Amino acid sequence: MAINSKISWKTAAGLVIANMIGTGVFTSLGFQLAEVQNTWSILLLWIIGGLMTLIGAFTYAELGTHFRKTGGDYIFLSGVMVYLFWDRPLESLAGLGMVGLGLLIFLFDKRTKPD
Repeated sequence: MAINSKISWKTAAGLVIANMIGTGVFTSLGFQLAEVQNTWSILLLWIIGGLMTLIGAFTYAELGTHFRKTGGDYIFLSGVMVYLFWDRPLESLAGLGMVGLGLLIFLFDKRTKPD
């Protein structure tokens, strides 16, 4: 009897889905039922979590079509986050100035020294 080494696309899709979801679904649901004890609120939370995951997947798909380099998260974050943190040197200078001001007030202000 020969072993069939080919799998169908349904079996392959099932293996990928099972690998992505994992066993956390089965273990965490028991803890949730013990704490919440309301099936509808747990179902609502799972739907909200699924929608958030879907939005994250769409975001990664859009980033993957925009940045056509290999590197995954590093390329995505370095290309996107650079616009959020362009003012980092200014923040560092402002923080250093506040530390210096606090030190000067501590050293030279008469109101902060004990009698």
